[in-house]
Amino acid sequence: MKTADVTIVGGGMVGLACTCLLAREGFEVIVADAGPAASWDPADIPGRVSALNLATKRLLEHVGVWDAILEGRATPYRAMSVWDSDSGARIRFDAAEEGVPALGYIVENALVAVAMLERLRQNYRVGIHHEVPIDGMEPADGDADGVVRLRLRGGETIASRLVVAADGARSTLRALAGIGADEQDFHQDAVVATLETSRPHVQTAYQVFTPRGPIAMLPLQGNQCSLVWSRDRADDEDLLALDAAEFCGRLEGHFGSRLGSVGLVGDRLSFPLGSRHAESYLGNRLALVGDAAHTVHPLAGLGANLGMQDAAALVETVAAARDAGKGIGSHSVLRRYERWRRGENGIAINAMKGFKRVFGSTLEPVRHSREAAFRVADGVMPLKHWLAQYALGTRGDLPMACRPAIEEEIP
Repeated sequence: MKTADVTIVGGGMVGLACTCLLAREGFEVIVADAGPAASWDPADIPGRVSALNLATKRLLEHVGVWDAILEGRATPYRAMSVWDSDSGARIRFDAAEEGVPALGYIVENALVAVAMLERLRQNYRVGIHHEVPIDGMEPADGDADGVVRLRLRGGETIASRLVVAADGARSTLRALAGIGADEQDFHQDAVVATLETSRPHVQTAYQVFTPRGPIAMLPLQGNQCSLVWSRDRADDEDLLALDAAEFCGRLEGHFGSRLGSVGLVGDRLSFPLGSRHAESYLGNRLALVGDAAHTVHPLAGLGANLGMQDAAALVETVAAARDAGKGIGSHSVLRRYERWRRGENGIAINAMKGFKRVFGSTLEPVRHSREAAFRVADGVMPLKHWLAQYALGTRGDLPMACRPAIEEEIP
């Protein structure tokens, strides 16, 4: 039987960030991941990406992997242009106006995971096990020193004082713990692809809100962009069934001359959209982070950033508990983490639900209100600044690992 202070279940970005933070604090950690180890090759077509805000960048600097990510393939976006297809009303955010070098960075998920795996292997003694699904969980005894036992497929057992569920939206651990979730199907699918554009994106993220769903073009290196095209599932037209020329032609119709002609690079993929919020973030010596705790609509690119903040908040909480001589898996300690993060994440989830309803409505009063909101937000600088700060990840009750150093305080 293997033993550790903490077992992380899930080897994605959030699970590995949690592992790096815990190892840096001196905890003994084991990672159990049901999937294969992440891999990344600069010669490959860019895969799934995330828009990482400044709070996440600071966390990655904190654990010592940001330089490796920059050396790989990370693209800063210095502006964001958002508009409503019906009215033409628009808002533009600019890094120079906010006094920062970039609003965020578009980074491949696999690159982030590989950088953290390499950091862990080179600097810490962390047991990392891939392709080991969890078959069972034996709750801890009621005493303060109790441990949770995880049974891996194949019969091996891991015992630890705390288990962290970072195993995704359909979390096995959440189900084993009997934790329910409030789920909403948006009846939309997102089509993702990598595109080559004839005009440079000038490090700008573009997003257009259409009645059928938002479409985002996120800048990658060179003249490439990552597409996220959200579309109502009830539409008769199957975007994946269109040939490449017709698909690109439809896309060009939404973006006009901004990026010129576009061409597909690689395959198109599709996945269903919805939101999910766990009824509780904790169980018996169990804490949920990232998609295991919550999922949001991708229209604002918040998902990965919220998950990273979960990881940082949990580690900050359990490290403080350990230093105070308290049990790291006790209910009272984990409850502090839940109080910290569940409300913040709930605000984001509800905001994205509201955005989807407002921008998906064809009712005339809603359309007029939407147009007015765009014009006010773009014209009232204090409001625009507040919105930008939220997107940058510089507002809210941030964990220490996500806060700016004194010398880089955001104005």
